[in-house]
Amino acid sequence: MQINQIISKSLVLISLFSISLLFLSLKPMHPYYVSVSEVRIDTVAKSVNVSCKLFTDDLQEALYRINKIPIDLSKQNDNQKKILENYFKERFKLTIGNKAIPLVFIGYEIEEEATWCYFEFNKIDSFGKVVIINTLLYDYLTEQTNLIHCYYNQQRKSYKLNNPDKLAVFDY
Repeated sequence: MQINQIISKSLVLISLFSISLLFLSLKPMHPYYVSVSEVRIDTVAKSVNVSCKLFTDDLQEALYRINKIPIDLSKQNDNQKKILENYFKERFKLTIGNKAIPLVFIGYEIEEEATWCYFEFNKIDSFGKVVIINTLLYDYLTEQTNLIHCYYNQQRKSYKLNNPDKLAVFDY
């Protein structure tokens, strides 16, 4: 009878250990879907800097669904940078003073669970109303929210876009 009790306790411990390992190996999901974009317009330097922060797992999954190839943004290479650049160029558009601004992809970096993507454009020759179209992750996540902070010189205005809303207009 003691051997049966030992075996029974061992099986319970092994089962608990296995369940614990399973839960530890599961990737935690974040309960919200949000990106943050900062657009900094400097009329003196005639430049624009854009940085976008998205959850890395969501971005990788969206890129995979479009391109049908696995994307691991932690391993930077030219092909992945091009895929990322094309993704943003189709889903993040900026107009200043009725003139489309062709943003130049600078690169990206991973910070904990998020990926920061950076763009710039120099030699802006028109100023005025700022229009941003942002559909980042909309084709993948119906619950996606995109926050935009626009700095025109030092004046900040913000806008919240909930999928399917895509247009943010800033008058300065």
